[in-house]
Amino acid sequence: MHLKKGKKTMNLVEVNGKTVEEAIARALKKLGLPKKDVEVEIVSSGKAGFLGLGSEDAVVRVTAKKGTNPRNPNKKNYTQPVKKSYSNTNSNIKLPLNVPGRPKNLPTQITSEYVDKTDLAGKTIRDILNYLGFADTAIKAKNPKTEEEGLGRIEASFNITPKSRDLKKDLGILIGKSGFTIRSLQTIVGSIVSQQTKENTFFNIDIDSYKSRKNEALSEMAMNIADEIRITKDPVTLEPMPASERRIIHLAIEKEDLVASRSIGKGIERKVEIYLEKKD
Repeated sequence: MHLKKGKKTMNLVEVNGKTVEEAIARALKKLGLPKKDVEVEIVSSGKAGFLGLGSEDAVVRVTAKKGTNPRNPNKKNYTQPVKKSYSNTNSNIKLPLNVPGRPKNLPTQITSEYVDKTDLAGKTIRDILNYLGFADTAIKAKNPKTEEEGLGRIEASFNITPKSRDLKKDLGILIGKSGFTIRSLQTIVGSIVSQQTKENTFFNIDIDSYKSRKNEALSEMAMNIADEIRITKDPVTLEPMPASERRIIHLAIEKEDLVASRSIGKGIERKVEIYLEKKD
């Protein structure tokens, strides 16, 4: 995810944080230097306030010592920071596919026996996995508890995990390029449950915590961009991403001071812009 920016290399950063230690840690991360290679000036030690009111962040100014080679914080590569834990090997698949582990007796219809919508979704996912030859997997469901987890938006989250090390690699086919297959699976399961229950219901499906790790990386990226914008005052525009990932960026930016975010563009070209919030 590349940024539309271009600034000269900096060997000095001014960063804020909830505490002086946090601000220093952020500054060191931005410069890419250990503490022994920098000089630290505490601009403001901040204050806690009373009951959360009137609190102020600590502010530090960190300068690289002579002879050190700090990383340029304005030329970061913001390609979506996802660790590829799975190989996507579906490019040469020929149908019909005889998948090892696929049971001989496949379900002929959707189950009519279920406790609730989450139970129906879980059984539907199980049937789909069995049909595809991924019977040697475990499915765990949990209800969302925070806004980041989808509270108020989704009924439940499912995480599909392999029971063997060999299957871990093969599960990449369920992720697809940039998570496209997971999103398609979510749509299919949601449609089946909605049709059965006559209620519009949405679920989150993850493969071996792939999406969870990706969301954590997106949140960290948003925090780093916020630090940069407070220094350079320049807006940052990310590359297009799905609505679920844009939402993670927006939620992370909401927690950062002096910056804001908005979605721009249309359709598959919709992207996030992060900018310095203007004071009234």
